Amino acid sequence: MRKSLWLIIVCVLFFGASFAQAKKSWHSMTQEERNQKIIERAVRDIGKNTGLRCGKWVEKVIMDVSRAYRNPVLSSFDGRKYPNANGCNTSTNIVCVTKDKSFPIEKAHAGWIVCYFKKYKQTGIRNERTKIEGHAMIIKRVSATGIEVVDCNAVGPTTVGTRFLSFKEFYDRVLVIRGKKEYHLYYVL
Repeated sequence: MRKSLWLIIVCVLFFGASFAQAKKSWHSMTQEERNQKIIERAVRDIGKNTGLRCGKWVEKVIMDVSRAYRNPVLSSFDGRKYPNANGCNTSTNIVCVTKDKSFPIEKAHAGWIVCYFKKYKQTGIRNERTKIEGHAMIIKRVSATGIEVVDCNAVGPTTVGTRFLSFKEFYDRVLVIRGKKEYHLYYVL
């Protein structure tokens, strides 16, 4: 009788601890665990046509994994907060590590978000013109030579896929204004 009571108590404690670990809240995770959750969620969409543009897709991934009920609040690396486009407050923060444009992509981490601006020629119209466009993607892996990313619009309009960008290829794509590369790296707190 005593053995079976102890066995029941041990099982309840074990399963209770397992359930608590599975339900671990976003803010009680380490940064590496949060980054991994972002990658896992992003990878689930590979091959899917989400109907979303790149920035909205990244936002959805973050909201899904962090369980935030509104859009994130942007924070600079020094902790000052800037409201996002919707001016919402939320329980999730996105920290910008490249506010001063000095953080190289080579030092980024898997699970971080890259937003950059690129310039391209708009063709097929009477007067060809240069257009500036932003793009957002999630870093899946960083290697010695480049980054593997998951992004929406990678394989087709509003379709999620992966691709590898060498550091040179990444920097060649990024718009330069007044001698500074126009990209930002973010991680989600």
